[in-house]
Amino acid sequence: MNNVIDFWERVLDLIEDECKEISPLGFNTWVKTIKPYDFINDTLILTVPMDVNKDIIEKRYLLLIKSGAEILNPQIKRVEVVLEDDVEELYGGKEEKESIHIDESFYKNSNLQKKFTFDNYVIGENNRFACAAALSVAKTPGASYNPFFIYGDVGLGKTHLMQAVGNAILENDSSKKVLYITSEEFVIELVNSIKDNKIDEFRAKYRTLDVLMIDDIQFIGGKDRCQEEFFYTFSHLTKSNKQVIITSDRPPRNISKLDGRLTSRFEGGLTWDIKKPDYETRYAILKKKVQAENLDVSDECIEIIAKRFKDNVREIEGILNKLIAYSTLSNIDITKELVVSLLHDMDDSKPSKSINMDTVIYEVCKYYDIDPNSIHTASRKAEILTIRQICMYVIKEVLDIPLDKIGERFGGKTHSTVINAIDKIKAKIEADEKFRDNIDEIMTNIENLI
Repeated sequence: MNNVIDFWERVLDLIEDECKEISPLGFNTWVKTIKPYDFINDTLILTVPMDVNKDIIEKRYLLLIKSGAEILNPQIKRVEVVLEDDVEELYGGKEEKESIHIDESFYKNSNLQKKFTFDNYVIGENNRFACAAALSVAKTPGASYNPFFIYGDVGLGKTHLMQAVGNAILENDSSKKVLYITSEEFVIELVNSIKDNKIDEFRAKYRTLDVLMIDDIQFIGGKDRCQEEFFYTFSHLTKSNKQVIITSDRPPRNISKLDGRLTSRFEGGLTWDIKKPDYETRYAILKKKVQAENLDVSDECIEIIAKRFKDNVREIEGILNKLIAYSTLSNIDITKELVVSLLHDMDDSKPSKSINMDTVIYEVCKYYDIDPNSIHTASRKAEILTIRQICMYVIKEVLDIPLDKIGERFGGKTHSTVINAIDKIKAKIEADEKFRDNIDEIMTNIENLI
């Protein structure tokens, strides 16, 4: 190993919590004053400014430092702490190390698509706050909302928003080193760098960026070596006030097999979700695309499409592209009749799945791992009551069944009882982010059955 500074940062991250257990203030007062000097044979050489620092480090923290160093590199057998004024005399100065070559084309290729801008990003109630935060990040990268973690289902515009930030930053300052990459690409590059013995070059490239944008971070879950490398890259950038933007299809704490340190770091910044677009937003997205492409599509046609497709932006744009292609190839206008005909053909090509109240009850109970029959009992247990209320809420949201019919399904509950149950769930969704995420997941599971 020849990157002693990087290695020391890893040691600090590893031992920080245990150092603070020894003394809450000692980590910043004493341990953070240590500077890494070099590796000599099996010894890690560290320097401190004064004798008092040396004495306290050796008495209180040296064993912990040595233990952390050995965990990260078993070849390290000793840790030597010396005064900064004495190190040159004792070790004869450091030999100049060969500088790491970084291909400048790495920084010139940001991987950004110029079509993704704030100007063509349609803002609705589903993404208003995420967009406001993204604009703030674009104006002052690294100064606020760092890291910025955006999550939501597939096709809701997370990548568009992330890349809009990158494009805006480069437009303001073309000298900024900005990179967009997927987590899968990050993993592949890391594996190749290890295989080719170029890990130092890999680290130097990523840790000299001004802005790192990594898409679909959930795919590093369970990949321990990759998570470790990303953790230190992430820590280095954020500590240097360099901007990190991350997207995922779920909030940090719901990413399977994600290192707890990464979960903590992600949640330490700004975490915001993008929801499914409402009708007005879907209509605006289609209208903007039609205008941008200078297409002759009536508002009535746009309304039909906006009402029919509710899941994601990508699906909405996809059906419009299909209509455009059909119209162009057939040399016919896009009319209401054409739209209805194509949508009918699409419906016929899908297997028919019936969703009813029993389906919803089954899916909710499966999510919470309880017997569906239990919610029809007279049980007043808090868990059963809450799940029963969730069932009523989801039935109303997904199926829009009259309240009296919902009440009948739950043993003749009154109209007011059902309203009260739904209102309680709405209030809990507003007050409890984790509960809201659970309900969103249940709704997605049910809608995927349709």
